[in-house]
Amino acid sequence: MQANTLTVNGTFNTDNMTLDENLSVTGTLNVTGLSTMDNTSITTLNVSGNSNLTGTLGVTGDSTFSTLSSTGLAELNTLNVDNGITIDAGGFTVTAGGAAITGDTTITGNLNVSGTVTSASTVSVYDNITVSDTANINKLNISGVATLSDNLTVAGTLDLNNNLDVTG
Repeated sequence: MQANTLTVNGTFNTDNMTLDENLSVTGTLNVTGLSTMDNTSITTLNVSGNSNLTGTLGVTGDSTFSTLSSTGLAELNTLNVDNGITIDAGGFTVTAGGAAITGDTTITGNLNVSGTVTSASTVSVYDNITVSDTANINKLNISGVATLSDNLTVAGTLDLNNNLDVTG
């Protein structure tokens, strides 16, 4: 069938159709079954059920996903998460730009840092902290019992306001 204009006021069913020009839909386009669309510009796309995308999906506006699964590489320029994010496998890697965390953060497990840790305010340790190399500390205030199980070297002045017990 060839026509310059096709107007359908009711239902239009076809098994196979090829459109070589523009298609303008002012109402709702319902598709049941497999549809292949190449180089398609869509203002609003609502998908219910399962959908497979082969190729690239470029999104220039806002997008809302209740569930988004990707078996390949998924690149997102900006990602805003309103509720929470869970990473089941593979870990979380930031390769550029760093990571800024605002708010309380809980780490269950080990925190391994291969660079410098800088704190702009107080750091509180409620269990053990182990330093296997050099620790450079500008001011160290200790309240409570402190145990040094190895040598202590002081390059400057050491002021003691109370007792110093040395055994050994």
